[in-house]
Amino acid sequence: MDKLTEVVIYFGLISMTAERLVDLFRKTFPNLTLPGSVYQLATALIGGGITYMSPPDASLIPLNQYLTVVVAGLATSGGSSLWHEVLSILNNYKQNLKTTNK
Repeated sequence: MDKLTEVVIYFGLISMTAERLVDLFRKTFPNLTLPGSVYQLATALIGGGITYMSPPDASLIPLNQYLTVVVAGLATSGGSSLWHEVLSILNNYKQNLKTTNK
C-alpha cells in the first residue's frame, strides 16, 4: 500500500470514529440542544486526541506531532461538516420526492 493511501485511510478512520463518538453523545443526551459549532469543536478535539494517542505511521507529510494533531483535528471536523451537508441535501431531496409523488 502506498503512503498516500495510508494517509487517506487513516484520516477516514479517525473521521468515522470521531463522528460516531459525537453521535453517541447526541443520542445519550437527546434533550441537550447545542449549536452546531460546539459539535464541530468536539469532533475536532476527538480527532486530534485520537491522532495524539495513535499518530500516523506515514512519512508522506513530515510534520511534528503537535502540528499533525492540529491538522488531523481540523480535517476531521471539516470532513464531519461535509458529510452533514451531504446528508442534509439527500434528506431534503428525499422529502421533495415524497411530496411530488403524492
